Amino acid sequence: MTWSRARRILAVSLLLASVTYVAWRLLSDDEAIDALLSISPVAAVGLVMLQVAYLIPQAVRYRLAIEHTAGTSIPWGEWLRLFLIGRFLNTLIPQAGNAYRGLRLKEDHGIPVTRYLGGFLAFTWLSTIMNLLLAVIVISILEPSLMIGQFPALVVTSGGLVVVTSSPPLALLLIRQFRLERGIWGWAYRRFEDLLGAAVSIVHSRSTLAAFSAVGLVGFGLAIAIFGASFNALDLDASASAVVLFFVLLQLATYVNLTPGNLGVLEIGFGALGSQLGIGLVGGLLVAAVIRVSGTIALLLIGIAAGGLPIARTAAAERAQGRDHVEG
Repeated sequence: MTWSRARRILAVSLLLASVTYVAWRLLSDDEAIDALLSISPVAAVGLVMLQVAYLIPQAVRYRLAIEHTAGTSIPWGEWLRLFLIGRFLNTLIPQAGNAYRGLRLKEDHGIPVTRYLGGFLAFTWLSTIMNLLLAVIVISILEPSLMIGQFPALVVTSGGLVVVTSSPPLALLLIRQFRLERGIWGWAYRRFEDLLGAAVSIVHSRSTLAAFSAVGLVGFGLAIAIFGASFNALDLDASASAVVLFFVLLQLATYVNLTPGNLGVLEIGFGALGSQLGIGLVGGLLVAAVIRVSGTIALLLIGIAAGGLPIARTAAAERAQGRDHVEG
């Protein structure tokens, strides 16, 4: 058995186990079912519209990072369609959207893959720093005594902020100290150094950093509005600090996909966080379900409107053909 096949089997097994557990916990709880059924159509439509609106600041920040690392301008209309279709493809096929964006940017604008990946890393890195920093500020002002189980939430978020902020610069420093010049390892080190260097360089551009931060505040506000509306729709009480923590967990969970879209895994993470914040395991699962469904509906609607279906069919066919070739 090849490693890729074994990895797919493990991912599918984890997906089935986690989704089965989440479904069992929700469907066996009459109050959870009542909470889901009590969501009004107005609230549901409002959530989907907020999810659509949230994509705009995301697209703007991503474009800022890509243009900085690539040193070239991408027309806004072209980039918005590319961004939306990429998110749509990622919803249907893991990583297909990232591959599609990289290919289109290389063919249409001559942007090297390393520079595109550097922009993606910069976008993800700075977004996480900003969200963790805002979480630290919100918690320190509104609820400094908030606990996540046995740990102070302020310590957890501050520690995460330090780790995330220092990781890329430290990794770049280590790479430059222990660089290998020959063979495949030398090539890999140079590519990785280029990627990290492109990502870290964004902090030296004051104008880009200022624009990124300003748009990031808008995105953070929309994200908190989405989570707050989800809690309200489910009639769950949660402090502003708890809402911020759920959003931070959602973003951090995007880094490591154990299952496609972390389906099932993210829901369990929300349930665990909810149980530690007094919201309850089922409450956390319900919030995850509402966020998941409303976000998926928004991406499907926008992706189809942007013309993503033909591209998705092509990507699926190429993926299947490549898998058959490898397994054959």
